[in-house]
Amino acid sequence: LRAVLDTMRAHGIYPIARIVVAKDPLLAEQRLDWAIKRKDDPTKPWLDKNGRPWLDPHHREVWQYAVDLAKEAVELGFSEVQLDYVRFPDERRLAREATFPLASGRVRAQVIRDQLAFTRAALEETKAPLTIDVFGLTATDTTDMGIGQRWEMFVDQADAVLPMAYPSHYAPGTYKLR
Repeated sequence: LRAVLDTMRAHGIYPIARIVVAKDPLLAEQRLDWAIKRKDDPTKPWLDKNGRPWLDPHHREVWQYAVDLAKEAVELGFSEVQLDYVRFPDERRLAREATFPLASGRVRAQVIRDQLAFTRAALEETKAPLTIDVFGLTATDTTDMGIGQRWEMFVDQADAVLPMAYPSHYAPGTYKLR
């Protein structure tokens, strides 16, 4: 990997380490204790529409795992750390089917802010820019859309916030455009 990064730099390519946080089924399958749990059977993970578990954003261990990956990426030679899926799943049935024993009364947006503040502080010594991919619709929605991404609560925790906008997010007539 170091050789690849050196080659990228030699060709003027700016390497960015994208780290998927909550939607990491490999880690969730290996660490079921960190996964979102089913309300009807808390010993089993909640599964998304594709049958994959998600990590529970309330777990500090999930936060630390992302920080550890980010530090390793910077040490290897990546110039920037980009966090993706720093959120809760966007499936409506989550509220009916999942339980979050570590929530302690915190709303999802506060959990995401806490996670990003933890990450930013932990990565400060690396001096690498920290960017966050967010669900595109959160850029114009006034709620957290149930996923915990509320801009005004976390935008100060990153060097840049990158809304992932897709044409499928916008129905005909959105913003009065055909």
